[in-house]
Amino acid sequence: MSGVTPPAITLKPVSEEDADFVASIKINKDIWYYEPENDIPSDFAKVRDEVISRIGSEGYMDYVILNEDGIPAGECHLHWFEIDRGSWEIGYCVLPQFRRRGYCAEAVKRLIDIAFCRCHAHKLVAMCNEHNDASRRVMEKCGMFRELVIREELPWRGGWANQLMYSILEHEYYKRSIL
Repeated sequence: MSGVTPPAITLKPVSEEDADFVASIKINKDIWYYEPENDIPSDFAKVRDEVISRIGSEGYMDYVILNEDGIPAGECHLHWFEIDRGSWEIGYCVLPQFRRRGYCAEAVKRLIDIAFCRCHAHKLVAMCNEHNDASRRVMEKCGMFRELVIREELPWRGGWANQLMYSILEHEYYKRSIL
């Protein structure tokens, strides 16, 4: 899609003032349709405290995705996956009313830049339910490769779903950046 201008989003590091917004996303079962229901926390205060406790952490970076008007459109994060191996993991969520505008892909591209340029990652991973076509497309659009299918990993909607793991390696990132 050359020639297409990416959306003018901002990744704002989460502050205490953002903790309620981020916690409200993380506990909203309607937003996390593709996640196992038991994995979605329900204790707002506990999640809010966890969000606040990670502010300024080197190993877990939370961001609010702001759209071009400065309105919070979602959240994303980058955290250690296997610190001894230089692996980081990303996660992301755009609120339903802001989807299909390119915000998620742009946020993921920026997280990838942060992982390799600021955190000096060797590898970056992300995972999704096999049925979550939108998340899968975002990862592929951002240069990540399907690395692994973890069979029947997720208890989901009365059955089991495979979990897909995507990754991008440091040398792939820098090769892509040069092209």
